[in-house]
Amino acid sequence: MIKLQVPGSKSITNRALIAAALADGKNTLKNCLESDDVLHMKRALGILGIKIKKSGKDLRVDGGKFHRTHKILCGNAGTAMRFLAAVLAAQPFESILYGDERMNKRPIGDLIDGLLQLGAQAKSLNKDNCPPIRVKGPIKGGVCKIRGNVSGQFLSGLLLAAPLAQKDVRIQIIGDLVSKPYVDMTIKVMASFGVCVEQNGYKEFRVRAGQKYRPQTFAIEGDASAATYFWGISALTGEKIEITNVPKDTIQADAVTKSKMLNCHPELAAPRPAVVSGSTDWHDVKVNCSDFPDGAMTLAMFCAFMKGKTELTGLANLRVKECDRLHALATELNKIGCQVKEKSDGLIINGNPEKLHGAEIETYNDHRMAMCFGMASFVLPGIKIKNPGCVSKTYPNFWKDLRNLKKRFLERNIILTGMRGCGKTRIGKLVAKKLGRRFIDIDKYIEEKVKMTVREIVAQKGWRSFRKLEMQAAKKLGVMKNLVISTGGGTLMFASNACALKRNGKVILLDCSIPVIKKRLINQTDRPSLTGTKSFIVELEEIYNKRESQYKKVADAVIDVSLQTKNKEHDLEEKSDRIIAQAYRFGLV
Repeated sequence: MIKLQVPGSKSITNRALIAAALADGKNTLKNCLESDDVLHMKRALGILGIKIKKSGKDLRVDGGKFHRTHKILCGNAGTAMRFLAAVLAAQPFESILYGDERMNKRPIGDLIDGLLQLGAQAKSLNKDNCPPIRVKGPIKGGVCKIRGNVSGQFLSGLLLAAPLAQKDVRIQIIGDLVSKPYVDMTIKVMASFGVCVEQNGYKEFRVRAGQKYRPQTFAIEGDASAATYFWGISALTGEKIEITNVPKDTIQADAVTKSKMLNCHPELAAPRPAVVSGSTDWHDVKVNCSDFPDGAMTLAMFCAFMKGKTELTGLANLRVKECDRLHALATELNKIGCQVKEKSDGLIINGNPEKLHGAEIETYNDHRMAMCFGMASFVLPGIKIKNPGCVSKTYPNFWKDLRNLKKRFLERNIILTGMRGCGKTRIGKLVAKKLGRRFIDIDKYIEEKVKMTVREIVAQKGWRSFRKLEMQAAKKLGVMKNLVISTGGGTLMFASNACALKRNGKVILLDCSIPVIKKRLINQTDRPSLTGTKSFIVELEEIYNKRESQYKKVADAVIDVSLQTKNKEHDLEEKSDRIIAQAYRFGLV
């Protein structure tokens, strides 16, 4: 298992920064994210007179009253714009909040309307219900009604500002609320700082007047949205990856992405079955993603690699994020060979890993587009990502962390197994040459160690002695790195050998029909019999029938190498290229 940590959660960090800034006294926020969105929030709070000091990964925040200011730049940070607009609407001075070109096109009318209903002053300066906006307090309180289907950040902003109101605040939701877990996150952060939110399901929320935020030491979880890309790599490659700083009882919505991938394709939850190139069909799947829109982008990318149709719904609000994410995903997924149909609130994805190929990917200056296709590039060659630096919005070290993970994957061995005569050695040598890896044939490895051929070992000491030597070889090779290993035909019939080799590698079964193997081996005389019959040709079918189920049990992928043409060199090249393509899907290239 590979263990990783991701940066602190952006969503929690910016909520905690608001709460700490409003808590009169000294606060410590542990494991804070360093990113563009958080930087915009910190700068804005600094302009407002809140002292914030960095100490390692922690922030010391001296909360209290805001100082009068005029203009606040929020860049393209949605949480900074929405949360600060609501909180500044409770202050006794006028503030203007504006963003970059994209932010100034993102709707904020529902938040403006909610603030107006609560007695504050709020106005879109361009009269288009987008930033820049002007706000001024006080928030008097009372009842407001807002639509729930646009953005949960509007409700979160109103909740964060509600304790500053002169009277109790009641917020009633019109229609269904999207991104419910993000609202839950807001309520839990507020509770940690001493403010109670009462709620009637997700239809009405009440914050009683007179409550105050209290200074706290508050630990911020690892970012589950960032973790989804590594969970996706784990699901695609079959390699176990644990994100150690995202707790199992996390308050973050996107943590559900991991289980959604398994629910879409539950075979991934069990010990990974062999993947037969081009032959696996999945049942159609439909997933409502309204509660985890960021994670849904990762899920969409994952489904492109799963053969079958997946429909993702409940994602209309992705159209008003950093870019129109539904259109962007559909456009770029189609570029790499995945058939995607765009709907008003989702995507229909017809996945087929055999048809995927590299392409130059437009990121639309959207960090999540870049990271989604970064995940894809881990298992698909030829992907070039434009403007990769846009990940600085939430995960500045994403590419560094992805490269470091790739280095660990590249140390994994490629293990070829199958019946004698299936071509493991010839194909394996060519694969190793193409990838710049060392090739080891286990039988030859044993022969070099004991200075005897396999036939001599079996003739003089018996099969039991050979199997013992084979077990020792498997243990030693299992801790070596960056190899292409050709096993003996019976090596992986023993669980201890399979366990030792698979600990640091992926097993690819070269499946070959018995008639083809017989044709290849008919003139070979250097292979000892396994059953004591006069000819190992006679015993091939019997042995294959005994081994087939175990081969497919231990294999991570199966490639049929039966096809032969008159051009043997071409056949060898084609088979080696298919193995390399499969190794790429395991992240080993």
